[in-house]
Amino acid sequence: WAAVGGPVAAAAYRAVNTLDAMVGYRNDRYRRFGWASARTDDLANFVPARVAAATVALCSPGHAAAIGRAVRRQAPAHPSPNAGVIEAAFAAALGVRLGGANRYGELVEQRVPLGDGRATAPGDIARARLLARRITVVAAGALASPLLLEQWRRSRTTRRPRGAR
Repeated sequence: WAAVGGPVAAAAYRAVNTLDAMVGYRNDRYRRFGWASARTDDLANFVPARVAAATVALCSPGHAAAIGRAVRRQAPAHPSPNAGVIEAAFAAALGVRLGGANRYGELVEQRVPLGDGRATAPGDIARARLLARRITVVAAGALASPLLLEQWRRSRTTRRPRGAR
């Protein structure tokens, strides 16, 4: 959001995200307020989540079709409309299956499977980190490229002719 709207958009996004983290869950006291903050956060993350999934496909071109299928077919079953997109994309890119029973303190939550690959193994952590690094470099390059191109354009128009002092 900082790249799209500068510091004001970044601060607004952070406020929405923090509000969701604080009251975006269901309890009697904040039921209506929590619903609104959770839906606002979902809306704020809708486009970025899908751009991130496309970036995963760009960084894993051999798995692009599987990523597209996982995002279209499996991600909608995830409880989060945006986290499911990213998790499905990563699962397909890594050729693993995510989901099953997740434990959050005393609560055990059963999640639908994401990805059609094998069960995860400890070695997949390093592969996931490497993919995340590639995605970060591509995303940073995409965000920085308009600024770099503008600097290059300005430097070309302000250069002195050869031989001038």
